[in-house]
Amino acid sequence: MRLMRGDGASAEAPSYLDKAIAIDSQRRRRAQVFDGTPIVLEEPAWDILLQLFINHERAAEMTVQLASEAGLVPPSHSLRWIDILEAQGLVHRSGDEQLPLEQTIGLTLTAMSKILHFLDYV
Repeated sequence: MRLMRGDGASAEAPSYLDKAIAIDSQRRRRAQVFDGTPIVLEEPAWDILLQLFINHERAAEMTVQLASEAGLVPPSHSLRWIDILEAQGLVHRSGDEQLPLEQTIGLTLTAMSKILHFLDYV
């Protein structure tokens, strides 16, 4: 289920993918303004969800390692956030449990619905 258009209001309306990329760009610009210094208000869980959405829309697979890089956090921190997101029913994992960083992760339908709902307001 890839959704390239926004709410369908007009052909010129930004797509959900465009909106998600804009949000991600805003966060990255914020990090640049602060010279890459870690900011207490960073949101690794949201960054992971947003990157999962972007990768979904681009039909690209995402691993836990890539999610860690997307969240700009160490892999151990990313794994904790992914555990939380999985417990909340927002992401699913597949692959070898002995190689957690190589496991693929994706959004659940619940998460997809919530992200689309949020993007309707962006």
